[in-house]
Amino acid sequence: MTKSELSQILLPSASVDAVNLNMDKNIKINSISLTRRKAIRNAVLLLGGSISAAHISPLISNVAAMGSNYIPKFLSEHHFQMTKRLVDLIIPESDTPGALTANVHQFIDVMLDGWAAADRQLRFLDNFNNIDSRSLALTGKKFSDATGTQQIKLLEVLDKESFSDNGTDIFFREFKALVVFGYYSSEEGASVELRYDRIPGGYKGCIPFSEVGRSWST
Repeated sequence: MTKSELSQILLPSASVDAVNLNMDKNIKINSISLTRRKAIRNAVLLLGGSISAAHISPLISNVAAMGSNYIPKFLSEHHFQMTKRLVDLIIPESDTPGALTANVHQFIDVMLDGWAAADRQLRFLDNFNNIDSRSLALTGKKFSDATGTQQIKLLEVLDKESFSDNGTDIFFREFKALVVFGYYSSEEGASVELRYDRIPGGYKGCIPFSEVGRSWST
């Protein structure tokens, strides 16, 4: 995927550039436009797939039903544990649930298994292996075995490379986008972080932001 193609997915819904490692949980995205349905659709587009409107609601329900007994469908146990650690570093727990609580690692596995194009599946596996290789070169350990400080240092390097104007490998940028979409497709991301209100009250104009916070609705 080129930077131009990626921007067509991200611009209508999220500024992934603002999602930093150990970031402030007030993720700077255009939250009004990022509904759970759009998050799912954008995740599928990011993975080179396509999805009809009729399949989005069942997919949201399936993802929401995932629990602690989840068994990876596509990723190996090693890559699944790596994904689990990556999403935790990108959206950590704070005053609101993080990516682990929202089961974003499981979401990524489901999307790769059932909705990603074959070339995107291979791209993810190759880049996960590359993260291990980079970690071995930097720390002498695979990524999952490195210390938290070492992991963050490596991801900061990958992040800088991916978002560089001259960078050619934007995988980590794509991965962060997928984490964001997975997070806001979840009940935790939608109802807690953005305070989603499925049935909003009456319209009230010109009121202080402090009185409404991050509430949104479809």
